[in-house]
Amino acid sequence: MHVCCKRNPKIKNKIGLKTKFAPRRYGDLNIVYDVLQSFDSNYLAQVTIDNDNPLGRLDRWNLTFEWMRGEFINTMRGAYTHKKDPSECLYSKAGQYYKDLDFSQVMNCQRKPAISDLPPEKKEDNMTGKLPFCCKNGTLLPPIMDPSKSRSMFQLQVNHLFRLKYVMRS
Repeated sequence: MHVCCKRNPKIKNKIGLKTKFAPRRYGDLNIVYDVLQSFDSNYLAQVTIDNDNPLGRLDRWNLTFEWMRGEFINTMRGAYTHKKDPSECLYSKAGQYYKDLDFSQVMNCQRKPAISDLPPEKKEDNMTGKLPFCCKNGTLLPPIMDPSKSRSMFQLQVNHLFRLKYVMRS
């Protein structure tokens, strides 16, 4: 038996991309969301991003997530949202729930907000800065280069449309 083949000119060999950087690994970037204070209709949360890659750096980070229970960002320190449109709050369930709230000062009402780090000039700003590890323009260096520049942090005041209920069971 004899088999002969003809090369198909449409098929190209897949050669791996040659990069000068090592690929990202599990655990290279850690994001922690902590609730610092909680009230009936809002809470203060802190988000910490750590670059634990031994050699890789992260430039101009953007963070996006999805709210699941009608939350929205009232105020923020150490970062900003890409879109600020109070009309999204006014014509939603939040506008019906918070009838007396001034939505012109609300940071963001999107269900999927996009958040970025502030530039270094805002670090000492009383309204948006004054947080440790904030305002690095989204650059996180490896901890081996500079541990103080491998962490980014921001805080957000989040309003929600539900009341927390704790049930004691015995």
